[in-house]
Amino acid sequence: LKAPDKKNERRDILRKLVKEIFDEEAIARRALGVHWRERTKEEKQEFVKTFNKLLERTYFEKLDRYLEKSESFSRENILYLNETVGEHYAVVKTRVKVGKETEVPVHYRLINKQSKWFVCDIAIEGVSIVKNYRVQFNEILANSSFEELMAKLKSKEQEG
Repeated sequence: LKAPDKKNERRDILRKLVKEIFDEEAIARRALGVHWRERTKEEKQEFVKTFNKLLERTYFEKLDRYLEKSESFSRENILYLNETVGEHYAVVKTRVKVGKETEVPVHYRLINKQSKWFVCDIAIEGVSIVKNYRVQFNEILANSSFEELMAKLKSKEQEG
C-alpha cells in the first residue's frame, strides 16, 4: 500500500483503524479545552467532525511523507518502548523507524472507557497534538468568536 497509486486505499484502511481506536470526541474536546462547555450539542458535533477531518488530512499527509522516505513500512518499523497504565489513563511510548537511520518518538495517551482503551492524544517528537491545537484555538477564541474558529477550520479543510 506504499505505492502512490494506493494512496486512497491506504487512507481508507487508516480511516477505519482510526475510527476503531481513537476517541475523536475526546481529542476534539481536549483541544477546545475550557471552551467546550460553552458550546451547544450541535456546535460540539460540528466541531468534532470538522476538527477530525483537519487532523486526518494533516496526519495522513505526514504519514505519506514518512512512507516516501521509508523503503518499507510494517510492524517492524514500530518499536514498542514501554507503557504506564493507571485506572483511567495510559501512556504507550513507541519509536517509529523512518528510513534507515531515523527514529521518531510517538507517544500515545489513552483513556479507558467501559473497559476499552482509546487514544485521546498523540505526542510526535514530544509535541502533543491536543496541546498544540488548544494553544491555537485559545488564541483565536481570545480575539474572535467560535464561528470564526469554525470558519478557519473549514477553510483549511477546503484547502486540502
